[in-house]
Amino acid sequence: MAACLVALMALVALVFGLDDPRRHARDALRAVILGFAVFHGVIAAMLALRSLADARGGRTSWARRGAAPIWQLFQSFWLGTSAVSLTLVAAQEVLS
Repeated sequence: MAACLVALMALVALVFGLDDPRRHARDALRAVILGFAVFHGVIAAMLALRSLADARGGRTSWARRGAAPIWQLFQSFWLGTSAVSLTLVAAQEVLS
């Protein structure tokens, strides 16, 4: 969960470092791509907190794992889409 929060904070810092999205379509596209990644990062963090609360509350067992499998799957999805998003933003920066 700590790595998830660190990655989310890094994405948010990158979003705030972008140029004004109203100035050029390229800047708007970067903002939308990174906003998409941040939005899904927030969902992954909420699922992680839910899984942690389930585990601490004793609501999980081998038969009933709670939100943990969903969180693991969604975190993998988020990390994959974030990697693609960051690659696109970096490619736009190099090509512009």
